[in-house]
Amino acid sequence: MPRDMLRKFKAHAPKNDEKPAAAAPRVWSSQAEYKAPDIGQRLISMHAQSAKIQEVLGKAVTTAIGLFLIQDAYPDVALRESMLQDALVSMATEVGLKELAESLCNPDEHRWRKFLCDYVFNHVVHVRLDVKKCAEFIVLDSGYPMRDRLCDVPRYVSFITLKLQYIFPLKAPPPPQFDEVVVPPTSVPAEGAETPPIVTKHVERPYVPSYIKDESLELHGGAYKHPTIVATLRSMFSGLASPEPKVPMSMVALAATTVHFCLSEWATSSPHLTEFKGNKARPEYRKNMELLQMNRKDNPQQYHALMSDLLTQAMESDVNGAESDGVPDIY
Repeated sequence: MPRDMLRKFKAHAPKNDEKPAAAAPRVWSSQAEYKAPDIGQRLISMHAQSAKIQEVLGKAVTTAIGLFLIQDAYPDVALRESMLQDALVSMATEVGLKELAESLCNPDEHRWRKFLCDYVFNHVVHVRLDVKKCAEFIVLDSGYPMRDRLCDVPRYVSFITLKLQYIFPLKAPPPPQFDEVVVPPTSVPAEGAETPPIVTKHVERPYVPSYIKDESLELHGGAYKHPTIVATLRSMFSGLASPEPKVPMSMVALAATTVHFCLSEWATSSPHLTEFKGNKARPEYRKNMELLQMNRKDNPQQYHALMSDLLTQAMESDVNGAESDGVPDIY
């Protein structure tokens, strides 16, 4: 290469301290651009968005809640993000925002996508909280003996929450037993009068069932048949038609996990409300999922019969007495 050309080439070479040119700011179409949260706000405002973005977010919320109820109520972080992204992409595509759908799929747009995902996930969390609020009242009226103080409540809660025993129904108390008790005379007979006959009566023998022994539980063939589990599951259902002939496994596990959480709040003999967060509920949810998966593997016929029966019971009526037709209430 001639020296003059070499000098010219070197003259145009970038210096080490030169910074690369800044990337041009991204330009969005008016329909695909969303308004970020205001300073100090964690979530975007639905009302601040365009009509198309509002439509995407509304439909994505409904889709995501369905995914979480039917697929996995407490997924790990990676699966959670994937489920939220899938809901947003599918709804952006349905609405016709191709640019938005493509950007949602771009792995380099995680930070930009996060605000949309957080908005949708916030509604999923509220649905789980609504289930928990229903379960708080159901737990007190469906066979667990906390309210009437029939037992040592902390000991009972410790026993019943051990190894998933709370998912089984309690045995019915035995029939009342009676003692024959002499009725004392109402007056002292006069001297020389005939001694009145002895009068007896039957007095019901006090009975306090044992709630801290295995004998007080129906542990065989009754998994997830406790009325509290069924009623909590029922609180999630309403709609027009059942999409499947059996209830999804994840919904049964969510119902049981919520009941377990409410029971645990009575561990100090009086309700001590605890924030219903995923990291606290997830371990018990996984235990229930593992049990259900094992039952499906070991005895598929029994498993499908159980899930079909639970669906039938969940469709009977909701917690307010209204008829339910078998679709999760994913409002």
